[in-house]
Amino acid sequence: MPTLLFVCTGNLCRSPMAATVARNILAGRAEEVTVISAGLLRSGEPATDEAVKVMRRRGLDLSTHRSRRVDDALVPAPDLIVGMARQHARVVVDVIPGLFPRTFTLKDFVARARAEGPRRPGEALDTYLARVGMDRRLGALVGMTSADDVADPIGGPRRHYERTADELDDLTARLARLLAGG
Repeated sequence: MPTLLFVCTGNLCRSPMAATVARNILAGRAEEVTVISAGLLRSGEPATDEAVKVMRRRGLDLSTHRSRRVDDALVPAPDLIVGMARQHARVVVDVIPGLFPRTFTLKDFVARARAEGPRRPGEALDTYLARVGMDRRLGALVGMTSADDVADPIGGPRRHYERTADELDDLTARLARLLAGG
């Protein structure tokens, strides 16, 4: 069963929101996928109240979420690692350089996978990831551009959480469809 890991800074907003959306979309598919999330900071913290409220209004439950550190989520290595920002993907690759071929930002993966096309019927996930990332180089994760980032709503008003949730709904749904082959 493949594992999909979403990573953000605190594992309090973006990555648990994306994981919850992905779990919901991928539920009931022929290929079961384990979807988890993690962050760069401490473990055991609940999702922010605003993230819980925003997701509840979308029919998704984050109330039992507790943060997890990314180093704890990398063993065994997930099949696909998706950072909410370039910094998150870079940290994963700094910890375990061999994970580069399966580590992307959410926006970069969706753009590359859309250009390459969805996963083919019967295509192994690692083969698909190699196809999607064929022309990538390690330098893809260097730099501080925010073009690959999903905005962090933490500490902001509810409208920032709503905007982030809307973006995650769209990008995560695209990611799930591309991975599922359609």
